[in-house]
Amino acid sequence: MTTQSTAKPKTVADLNGFVASRIKQIRSVVASNVTPEKMARIALNELRTNDFLAKCAVQNPDAFINAIVQASHLGLEIGGALGQAYLVPFKGEVKMMPGYRGLLSLARRSGEITSINAEIVYEHDEFHLELGLESKVTHKPKLNGNRGEPMLAYMVAHFKDGGNHFEWMTIED
Repeated sequence: MTTQSTAKPKTVADLNGFVASRIKQIRSVVASNVTPEKMARIALNELRTNDFLAKCAVQNPDAFINAIVQASHLGLEIGGALGQAYLVPFKGEVKMMPGYRGLLSLARRSGEITSINAEIVYEHDEFHLELGLESKVTHKPKLNGNRGEPMLAYMVAHFKDGGNHFEWMTIED
């Protein structure tokens, strides 16, 4: 029987042992698309690229483990090229924050969404927006020449029950 180390890490190198002592906790929730060892390795690598994040992880290692557990539970890979989840320093703790790609992945995995698209509208695109009980959007991107500056971004999700959802945001927002 192994016991969890109760010694508080003093350095990022000490966190390796701390994380290793909690691998069973990560394994208990990890999604099938990643291994707990991979999640731990990726999270520790993220600390090597951000000194402030590393400082927060050393000061509050339990919050760091919790961030890894949350990402593992959701099956979102931390950092890297996939951009599914990020480790973010917040009030002296490390928090897991899903990236937009992670949110898209979760939405698709829910089984409720048949498609989801996000687009940017530029000033020379043809774009019409009607809001109200029956929202309507038409976007025809300018295909030749300069599209101009970005004006807004929007997303449309189509649900398996035939409904849809539309959100938009100006670049300033």
